[in-house]
This record gives sequence, structure tokens and C-alpha cells, in this order.
Amino acid sequence: MTLFLLTIRSKKSLALLVAMICIVFLVIVSDVTKPFVESTVGIRLAAVLNPSQEYNSSATERLDLYQNALVVSSSAPLGIGWGMTSQLAFEQQRFSGIVFENAGFINLYAEILIACGFPGLILFIKFIGKRIVRLARFRSFESQMVFLSVFSLSLHYIFASNYWFPMLWFSLALADTVTRAENKYETEINKAE
Repeated sequence: MTLFLLTIRSKKSLALLVAMICIVFLVIVSDVTKPFVESTVGIRLAAVLNPSQEYNSSATERLDLYQNALVVSSSAPLGIGWGMTSQLAFEQQRFSGIVFENAGFINLYAEILIACGFPGLILFIKFIGKRIVRLARFRSFESQMVFLSVFSLSLHYIFASNYWFPMLWFSLALADTVTRAENKYETEINKAE
């Protein structure tokens, strides 16, 4: 939707954007998706609004979580297909002898590894890495700032798994927008020469 908003050039694209917003709104408020939204977003909002719901782990607990992630991923290299492990932790599910507790694996990459397996993790790292590499070759101020944002967030998610916050996704959308603008600018320069 952000891409459509940035590229509105006609009444048709504006109508498509409005239709997409209406569809998303209807999906979110429908009775079919209401339990899902409440069990995912609602739980996260409750933790944010009520500080007693928060869970902070120590370095030793993090090491245990990483070791557990290794055990689970070695027993299910293609992923467990459940979704994010924080949901498993909320429901205190057991997999490969490990009980998911508290906040899952507190690492976005470990969560993707567990949910989608090694192929999913490789594709996700390739997805982010491709944007970082593209941005690194441009020298404009905007591209460098977006590069810094995507790079720092990709490092941040080694220690956090709050994938539902829009920081990373917004930065990745900016990366594609800036890359498209930079490529267009380079094409115009090359044509002028």
C-alpha cells in the first residue's frame, strides 16, 4: 500500500489503493480474523500497556534459548510450520523435548529458523542482504541514511524478535523506494552522457 501511495499517478491507482485499504480493514474487523488479531496483536499490546507482562532475559537465559533453537532446528531443518515461536511460548507448547517459554527465542533470525527452517532463514537473510548491498553502493545522503537504518535494524534483530513493530518493514520499504529513485537517477545521467 505504501508503494501505491508513493506512486499514485491516476484515478485507477488511487481507486486500487482505496480498495486495498478497505479490504485490509474488513479483514481486520471481520469475525473470522478477530480471534487471530486478538491472540497475536492483542497479547503484544497487553504486554506493552502493562509493564508487569514484560519479560527480560539474562545473558545466560539467552544462551539457553540459542542452544534450544539449535536443537529444534536440527530436529526440524525445514521448520516446524507453526508460526513465530513467541506464540508457541505463550501457549507453552513442547517440541523436540523443549518447552517454549516466556518470549520465544528473543531473536528474529532464530524465530524464522524455527518457523521456516534453513531455507526460510536463507531467503530472509538474502532478502535483507540484497537491500543492504544495493544501498551501500549509492552515495546520496538519503541512501546512506536508509542503509544505516536497514543495517542497524538487521543487527538489532539478533537481540530482539519484535517483528510486529513496523521499524524493519518500513526501512525495507524505504530501501526499495530509495534504490528505485537512485537507479532512475543513474539511468538519466547515463542517457545524458
